[in-house]
Amino acid sequence: MFDALCDSLGSRFSLHRLTFSGHGEKSDYQGSLNIELFASEVIRYLDERNLKKVHVFGYSMGGYVALLLAAHHSSRIKNVFTLATVFDWSPERADKERAMLNPEKIELKLPAFADSLKKLHGDPQWKILMNKTSDLMCELGNKHLSAADFASITCPVRIGLGDRDKMVSIDFSLTVSRQIPQGSFLVLPETAHPFEQVDINRLQYEIQSFLNQK
Repeated sequence: MFDALCDSLGSRFSLHRLTFSGHGEKSDYQGSLNIELFASEVIRYLDERNLKKVHVFGYSMGGYVALLLAAHHSSRIKNVFTLATVFDWSPERADKERAMLNPEKIELKLPAFADSLKKLHGDPQWKILMNKTSDLMCELGNKHLSAADFASITCPVRIGLGDRDKMVSIDFSLTVSRQIPQGSFLVLPETAHPFEQVDINRLQYEIQSFLNQK
C-alpha cells in the first residue's frame, strides 16, 4: 500500500516500513492483537536497528499506535503525522465497527474488497485477521487514549484526514489535535478513507512540509 508514498519520499528521508503481527507476511501470527502489542513491536524494531528517535507516519490504526508511542515512549518519537485515524472510541462505536467486520458477508457483498484482502494477507488468513481486528476494536471501545494522554504528548503532531472519509469524525479529530500541545490539523480535499484513493503527491507534499517546519 505504501510503495508509491515511499517512492516519493525515498530521496529525502531514510524510510522504514513495519508490518504488524497478523498482517501481510506476518499473517501466521497465532496470538491475539491489540494496540499495546503493536506499540511494543515498533519499539523492538527501533531497538533492533539502533534507531534512537524517529519521525512517524501512521495511517488509520497505525496513527493510533504512533500517538500511543508519543504519549508513553516520548524519548523515541520526534513527531507524528496521522491520516484517517479513528479517535472517538466507545463500546457503542466498537460494536458498530465490529458489525461491518464479517468475512462471509464481505465475500458476498464486496468480492473485490475480499480479493484485495486475500492478496495482502493470504487466504484464509485475511478472515482470521478480520476476526482478531474485531476483538481489538472491542478492547479499544473499553480502553482507549484519553484527553490526558493526548495532553501529555510533547512532540509536534499533525492530525490528518480526508473530507470524504466516512469512518473518521472531523470534529473529534479536530478536538484531539487541540488537546495535543503541539498539535495541528489537516483536511485533504476530495479524499475518502481507503489509502488507495489518497492523492499520493499531495500527501507527500504535506508530510514533507510538516517535517520541514520542525
